[in-house]
Formats: sequence, structure tokens, C-alpha cells
Amino acid sequence: MVFSSLKSCFSFGRSLDVVMPHLSVGSFGVVLVLVAIFLFVGGSKGEHQKTMGRFRPTKSSRRGIHEGVQFAGRFNLSDFKTLNPSISIGKLGLRSIRLDRRDSAIVFGPTQSFKTSRLAIPAILEHRGGVIASSVKGDLMEATIEARSTMGRVIVYDPLGSTDRGNSFWNPLSRKLDANSSRRLAQGICFSRTLRHMGEEGQFWATLAARLLAPLLLAASHLGLSIIDVIGWIDQRDFEEAGNFLIENNYLEYARSIAATLDLDERILSSILTTLDRSITPFSIGTTPIEGYFDLVDFDSSGSSSLFLIAPPNRQGEIGTVFGALLAEIFDRIFQFEVTERALLIVLDEAANLAPIANFDEIISTVSSFGVQLITIYQDLAQLRARYGEAATTIVNNHRAKIFLGAISDPSTMTLAQELCGMKSEYPNSIWQKSNSDGGQLRHLLALGALRRLQPGKALLVYGHRPPAIIELSARIPRR
Repeated sequence: MVFSSLKSCFSFGRSLDVVMPHLSVGSFGVVLVLVAIFLFVGGSKGEHQKTMGRFRPTKSSRRGIHEGVQFAGRFNLSDFKTLNPSISIGKLGLRSIRLDRRDSAIVFGPTQSFKTSRLAIPAILEHRGGVIASSVKGDLMEATIEARSTMGRVIVYDPLGSTDRGNSFWNPLSRKLDANSSRRLAQGICFSRTLRHMGEEGQFWATLAARLLAPLLLAASHLGLSIIDVIGWIDQRDFEEAGNFLIENNYLEYARSIAATLDLDERILSSILTTLDRSITPFSIGTTPIEGYFDLVDFDSSGSSSLFLIAPPNRQGEIGTVFGALLAEIFDRIFQFEVTERALLIVLDEAANLAPIANFDEIISTVSSFGVQLITIYQDLAQLRARYGEAATTIVNNHRAKIFLGAISDPSTMTLAQELCGMKSEYPNSIWQKSNSDGGQLRHLLALGALRRLQPGKALLVYGHRPPAIIELSARIPRR
């Protein structure tokens, strides 16, 4: 091609000499060189476009499956439009990236990665509806409580008094339970405590402990007693009051369950009571509440109430049992009443330790249908797997948006991000050689260590079917 182009130029030169005889040899040389460069670049561009295009259509891509992907840029902004936009999670260029109202986000970020100040706080300030937020520090609450108090009632559940804002305690027995609700509450209490180290043996003891606890909770709720009274029954191994109530009110199956447990071998019974004691004792921890006990009826999840769950970092393991059971009870009520018009935002900071929820993999798969949006924050994937085991995969998958913050060095988290970003097509053929293949070589779009080097204030977003994007996190105080 180049030889033909030069040959044409020499022919053009002879013709030019006839038409414009006054043209100097030097000027003609300049023209000749410019024409040759123009033809060379034009021809090379044609060859180059055939092999080095950004996206080369294949049979798979025409079916909607892209074999090679790229990071989103200014030409992909329309991909991030949503039908029901809600809170903003950052910006891509000048466009604000918003979650769809039915989508939840899972966030991975180590300490000092701005996950609280530039994700959790802006989301709470921007949301118009009910909010539940957990945090091991008071900064999330302090930055949002004033704005939230103008929208509805604010409840601060701070059992250990780590801030001066705590005003209420949760009484899980404030309403009369039935057989099903008492069973679910017992499972929430027993399983949230044992999730971290739960193998088959841990699950076995948690199941037996919940089987004993459920009848006690049911009886106490009808007798007008508190969770402290239930703890007393367990400590003293005195279940006569509960058993008499169950028999008199025809809860015979529950009465037999207590009797069968007490008839077990002493070593087995001791293990059950030890598991139960470890699970329920955190409910007795705390200071005297200012406003007394609150009921979940007080928290209108369909309105604009706010519930803050606060615990200090060094006690989050104990208090996490209480918060996990409380959140399980909240989800239970949400599913029971089926208020689809609800606009409830749940922000779980340090979710693995402070808000371990039994059956969270099942909850996250259905919660969006009930008007609930979650932002669930973990330090890394290893922490999530340590808490939930194999269910961690389902939990990640059912958060439509995955957000990875900078400074991550956990190998499992980096590998997850790399796999979610997918592969890009590379065409190694030189511009002198035409490719006969349908696609190029596939390589990972994201280098394995790229997350660790991500600049502070930026994040990798993998959201549904959209291309992966590097976004700028929201400002601390979002614009109204």
C-alpha cells in the first residue's frame, strides 16, 4: 500500500511539473512528503481500526454478551440512568450516579477509606424516608441527627452509653408473641451470637438453644415480663412459671419442648444452657435509658423516623448480638405487614461485627420488594466470609451495586473485584498485519493490586449489567 502511494505521488509530481512549471524542486519535495504521510496514515488507520477498535462486535456481543469490556467513561454515562433514582453514591465525570430505589449496595473498605464520611453520612442526609443506621462510632449519628430530627422521631439505642445521645432501650417482649414470632426471635438471638464461629457443631447447639428459648419468650411476653426475667429463669434453671403458663394456655407443644430439654443428659443440657446464656446475656448490658424502652411500633418504617444503633468498638461483639436480633425482628415485621410503599434506608456500618443477622442471605434476596434499601459496609470479603461462611456469596450477589474503596489489600476482595470487572479484548496484531480472528486476546480489565493503589476519595463501582466505573465519592454534605 505504501509503495503504491509513493508511486502515485511520483506520477502526481510529473503532472504537477507540467501544470505548474514555476514550482521549485524544494517546494515539490515538501508537497511530496506531506502527501505520502497523509496516504500512509490514512491507510494505517484503516488497518488499525480493524484490529484495535474499542469494542469489536462478535456473534456474542450482538446477542448482548460482551466478550471484552472497558471501564465506563463519558460515552457510557447513559448506562447509569435509573428508572427510580434514589440516593447518590458518587460521580462519574459530571454525572451523579444514583442507586435505583429497589437496589442495595455492598461496600468493601478498610479503616480510613471514607466509607462513613463519604458514603454512609451523605446517603442518610439525602434520604427522604425512614432510616436505620448502625455504627461503632458516634460520628455517623452526630453528623446526621440534627437533620434527621427535623423529619421525624429520632431513637438512639446506645446500650453502653458510649455517647451522650442514648435515650432508649429495646424491649423485645413489649408485644405479645405467638408461636411463630417467638421462634423467629429466639433464632435471631441465638444465631447472631454464634454466626462467627458457626460450623456444624455451632449450628447444632444454637438450634437447641433456640428451641428452649422460644417457649420462654412466648410465656414471658404474655405474663408481662421482660427479657431480664427470662435471663433469671435461665440462670436459676427455674422454668416452672413459664411451663405452667404454657400448659394452662394450651401451648402444649412448647411445654413438652421445655420438659424434653430438661430431661437430656446433664452434659448436653449444660452445653445448651451455656450457649443460651452467652446469647441472651448481652440483653442485660447497659445503662438506665432516659426515655425508657422503645417498641418497634414507635419506629414507623413507612414514615421518616430514625433509629441509630451505637456501640463502642471494643464491645461490638457483645452488643452485636442485641442489634442483630433487633434487625431480624425489624425485617420480620417488614415482611409481615408487606408495606410496599415504604421508603426505608438501612445503613449497616461494620455490619459483620455490629449487625450480624441470622438468615441475612435470605433477607437480602427479598427485601427490595418491600420498599427497603440497604447499604451494607464490610472491611473486606474475608470478614464477611468469617461471619456468614458460604452464605457470603449469596449476600454479595444480591446487592446489585458493589463498591470497592481504596487501600484494600485482602487477596479475596481484590480477586472478587477483578472477576466482577471481567475481561478486556486486546489485539496484539501490528498495523502491518490484518487479524483473521473474530476477537483478540482476553485479559483482566482490573489488575490484581489496583484496588490498593486507588486514590483516596475514589471507588470502583460494579453495578448490575453496567460497565465497571471508577467514581468520585460523594461530598460529606450533599447538595439539597
